[in-house]
Amino acid sequence: SERPKSCKLFASMSAPPCVLDTPLYILSPCGKCAHLHGEEDADGALVALWDASDNQGDHMRWRVERAGPQGEGYFHIVSCHTGQAWCNPGGSSDGVGVAAMDRVREDDSLQVYFEPAEKQGYWYILFRDGCKSAHVLCESEEDGAAIATWGKESRPHHWWRFEPYTRICSLAWDMRWKGFGCSLAWWANALDPDRKDSKKYADLLFSIDAQHTLSYEGHEEELPSLGLNVVRYNIGGGGLGNKWSKDAPGFKDVKGFWVKPWSDWDPSVESDAWNWEQDSHQRGWLAHAKARAGEYFLAQAFSDSPMFWMTKSGSTHGSANPAEENLEAKHAGWHANYLVRVAERARQYWNIDFDSLEPFNEPNEGWWNLANAQQEGCHMAPRTQATVLRELRTRLQASSLTGIRVACSDENSHRRAIDTWSAFGQEEEATIDAVGLVCVHSYEGLNPARDNPARMALRRALGNRELWMTEYGDNDGSGVELATTILHDLHYLRCTCWCYWQPIEPFSGWGLLNVEYAGKAKGRIAWVYTKYWIFATFTRALRPGMFVLSSNALDTLFAFDPWIGRLVIIIVNHGCAQNAEFDLKAFG
Repeated sequence: SERPKSCKLFASMSAPPCVLDTPLYILSPCGKCAHLHGEEDADGALVALWDASDNQGDHMRWRVERAGPQGEGYFHIVSCHTGQAWCNPGGSSDGVGVAAMDRVREDDSLQVYFEPAEKQGYWYILFRDGCKSAHVLCESEEDGAAIATWGKESRPHHWWRFEPYTRICSLAWDMRWKGFGCSLAWWANALDPDRKDSKKYADLLFSIDAQHTLSYEGHEEELPSLGLNVVRYNIGGGGLGNKWSKDAPGFKDVKGFWVKPWSDWDPSVESDAWNWEQDSHQRGWLAHAKARAGEYFLAQAFSDSPMFWMTKSGSTHGSANPAEENLEAKHAGWHANYLVRVAERARQYWNIDFDSLEPFNEPNEGWWNLANAQQEGCHMAPRTQATVLRELRTRLQASSLTGIRVACSDENSHRRAIDTWSAFGQEEEATIDAVGLVCVHSYEGLNPARDNPARMALRRALGNRELWMTEYGDNDGSGVELATTILHDLHYLRCTCWCYWQPIEPFSGWGLLNVEYAGKAKGRIAWVYTKYWIFATFTRALRPGMFVLSSNALDTLFAFDPWIGRLVIIIVNHGCAQNAEFDLKAFG
């Protein structure tokens, strides 16, 4: 059969009132629900039938989204769990199982259209590729029965109805929120904290009750402050003698304090090996943040690379072979000592008590190539990381900083973090015991293929250990990617802290604000992206000390402040305006 030339989606459907872009269940006449079949939900995961009363969360929920320009008039049925879309792998063949696949391109096999069925309120789901109908294979109504493609038949196992689900809030207070934050590298190295306009940016980032009007591109915007209370301070490893990558801009060179190699271990000894005047810009912004964040201020210190002279390449930008270890083995203890000495200095002279020390940044990746690296980084395999972690814990215990936690490992992706954590379990027992906080970045799993199974697997591997999401950024100025990533991280990782990478960038959508880093216009605002307001929605509503409540809805965040009796609901719609129903019976 050929698709009608004019087909209005759900034109005669009376309920639900809005289906497009609304999370929903897709049900057969027997009341069974289409769901993703298989825990890992990899490409090709089957779509099967399951009992709708057996709530399996977002495995069973879908959205209908418009296809792209090449698919005008067609739609995708997208998993709320993985972002994958229904696919017809069989083309014109009959009996081939419907799968959930990554939307890597506009493909006829991923696009569907709808026709009213003979029973009111039910519809045929037809694939553009082959005009085949999604149906329950062999008319089975058993749980797990495959959904396959077949020529359209006027029979109930080809019919489907669409039912929006209620977002249920529970009182499972499994996570007390510590805050939103950002890293200081590199924007805080580029911008002078003592400039007049810097005070304005400090207010916007770290105060909760400030507003400023910014003028740019011929118009003015009044911005609410973000109220970030978590700050990540980058302990630098660069300076005079560091082999510098030709592709890296100067503001990414964060200078270290232990400036002379093979010299005094103890900075308290009168020596020119230590220069505490370095890195004045970052230290200035750190002070701005603490002054504005108030009682909930938290600071973490992290290292992109050990001091350049501790590396085999003599550079903080990696080595000629980025897959090889770059930390000299004999310097594992020296690297740990360096971080502890900086933390001691911060307490004594900067009035900063670090909550944790993180000795790595994406250490188990293979892209720290001195030939073309555009930032600092040092490859360290899990065994080397384990040695550094034990050394760091030992040196903290021997110092006055016994309350500072050892953090690890800031891997780039959730799957890499799982691999590293698993490797630690095969090392000395003291390695796991040394770790007080696990940190991960969320660059894995951006749309259209979010890797939520990896998020869940990491949470399972860590058990009840506290987890921070310490770095995420994107080039999507709209804020859609940002909002979705925050919700997925809180829902699956159950992280207690969430940090954006660079709130201020010189020219790209990776920043919330664009501010000139150099030249006569240095410090001038150039652009404010929509995602500034999107981020403000989260940072101003979900405040430190609140409890993030569990729910059945991936697109919705529930949080409660028991001291003032305030319930916060943040919902992210995935397209057009939508109706949402909330079940708050848990609150009586």
